[in-house]
Amino acid sequence: MSNLLRAGVRRYVRNIVFWLAIIATIVAAVICAVSTRQHYFDDFYCVIVFAALAVVISWLVGRENDEGIFRNKTVAGYTKGQIYISELILSVGTCVVMFLLFAIVFTAFNSYVFTKASLGACLGIFIDSLLVNICVAVILTTVSCLISKRYIVAIVNIVLVFAMFFASYAIQGIVVQDEYITEWDYEEVVVT
Repeated sequence: MSNLLRAGVRRYVRNIVFWLAIIATIVAAVICAVSTRQHYFDDFYCVIVFAALAVVISWLVGRENDEGIFRNKTVAGYTKGQIYISELILSVGTCVVMFLLFAIVFTAFNSYVFTKASLGACLGIFIDSLLVNICVAVILTTVSCLISKRYIVAIVNIVLVFAMFFASYAIQGIVVQDEYITEWDYEEVVVT
């Protein structure tokens, strides 16, 4: 398992797509932080980071699946479970690195906000956001391991990221509605 992880880290670090995603994360974090400082927090920049993560996972895990490297690893004596867990650990690690970069840049620009909120609230937001990022990475990795064509995986994962984004807004709209709607109907009755 350690050989799989070591080879995977080397594969990620040497890939240009990974570094482009890191740069995209930093740029999105700077734009989001400046925009938040001037107006309000726009979560679309987080979706850009998720899309970058989808491209990285689709490209690297999808390449392994597309070029038959998974088959070579099974021939070398690794089980499918070990291969999946190693890809999952690498994807989650990449996700955590991208999230921490975004959080550090955002906090550096907007540190005044965190002085107004309690430590518990700030820590809760941080942990919840990290868990959401990890869940998205797990979903994207699973899809990348299930579909063998790299380009199809990339399209499916990017569409999945945007579908989750729009579905969250639809669910939010449903959740904030009133539970009961009270309507009054007046009827004029004339008695003679």
